[in-house]
Amino acid sequence: MKKKNLIIGGIILLIILAIYGVTGKKNAGLVPNVTPTPNETIIPKTTFPPQKNIVEDTQKDYSIVYDPNYEMYIISVLNTSFDKIRLLAEQDLLKKLNLSQENACTQLKVSIGSPYYVNPGQKETYDTFSFCSN
Repeated sequence: MKKKNLIIGGIILLIILAIYGVTGKKNAGLVPNVTPTPNETIIPKTTFPPQKNIVEDTQKDYSIVYDPNYEMYIISVLNTSFDKIRLLAEQDLLKKLNLSQENACTQLKVSIGSPYYVNPGQKETYDTFSFCSN
């Protein structure tokens, strides 16, 4: 009887140890319990060239900026007559760069849109000129 109780007690003890090992300290020694600390701030050593304004006339209903980081022209239509002003801005850019429509379609990256506060109905941003086929 004592042997039987001792065996049952040993089995219960093994079960308790197995449960404690699975739920309590499953990865003890493998994963340290460390409180995360902020990493040091890394400041890039290179600086990006600033954006270049192509059209600086505040009287116009659009602005054109060249972003050298993305090698892209950004046309912002600042009027609710989106399609009409878009065409004027595109033609102005071509004139300033002395490019044909065909060359503009193949050589330039562009983003054309309108800020929400100016034209809430114009939600799309275009990545091609209006005269390009794609």
